[in-house]
Amino acid sequence: MRKFLIVSALFLPLVTFAHGGVSKLVGSTLVSLNQTPLSPQVGQDVQFAFTFTDTKFQQFKNLNFKLDVIDTAFNNPAADHLVYTTNVATDVNGNYIFKYIFPTSDYYDVELTFTDPTTDTSQTTGFLVQPIASSGRGGNWLMFLAAGFVGLCLGLIIGRFKIFGRKSGKDGPVDNL
Repeated sequence: MRKFLIVSALFLPLVTFAHGGVSKLVGSTLVSLNQTPLSPQVGQDVQFAFTFTDTKFQQFKNLNFKLDVIDTAFNNPAADHLVYTTNVATDVNGNYIFKYIFPTSDYYDVELTFTDPTTDTSQTTGFLVQPIASSGRGGNWLMFLAAGFVGLCLGLIIGRFKIFGRKSGKDGPVDNL
């Protein structure tokens, strides 16, 4: 068990992933987005998982909607341009998973247009994404090396003071945990 804890502490930073989510109430429909990775890089495969529910979290099954990816221009809506569009539907769980690779570090609006099943009105909402430019100089390797070094240090500290305990202390023997 001790070896497992030490190995886990050493390698935990190397196997974690960042993802996040946000929800918007649009009419009477709650649209939730979970995005992986949370801070995408240019050229990286980004997964968007959309869920459509009512306000009581009952999923809207087989809900048809239009998905647009719009390259937006800051303070100039006339310069926005559509880079991708598709008509899709949610699955039996009210979910739709969409993958996209952003070619530049511009601002992108992932826009959804659908008919609200409760009110039968057309609704549109969007989620803003700004992929960051990759360094192209092995920045990811430096990040992994730094995370591995931090994990190694934490593993040694935890292993030395918490798992194995000290053999004796100022006031007598100290029990192992």
